Amino acid sequence: MPPCWTWSPRPSQACLGPSGSGTAHCGPADHGRNPGGEREEGKSAPEDFLAFACEKVKAHKRRGQIGTFRSYRTTCRKFTAFIEETYGREEVSFGALEAELFREFRTYCYEKRGSGTNTAQRELSVLYTLHG
Repeated sequence: MPPCWTWSPRPSQACLGPSGSGTAHCGPADHGRNPGGEREEGKSAPEDFLAFACEKVKAHKRRGQIGTFRSYRTTCRKFTAFIEETYGREEVSFGALEAELFREFRTYCYEKRGSGTNTAQRELSVLYTLHG
């Protein structure tokens, strides 16, 4: 298991995983993880939310749900860019997914990306769907 660095606007926050090799999530090199998205026998659940979400997004494409795939992929890319720009990380542990992180992402959508209310809410809704 790779080491974990503390991410904290507040000291009690959960941690983000280590920075990767410069690969983008939802791209061709998804950290060499299980390409089918199914959990292998004896393997534990993924620790990195971004890689997990990316696999769920790709499943929509495999099922022929191209519109959903494109929409979810866009959200995945925006959230990955937010994490990289704000925290300098390329991984997010599931434990780091707290309300404060999502509020910061919503603010990022408004201020840095120029998104309107409906767009920002849709991004949060997609992240909720991918998490659940």
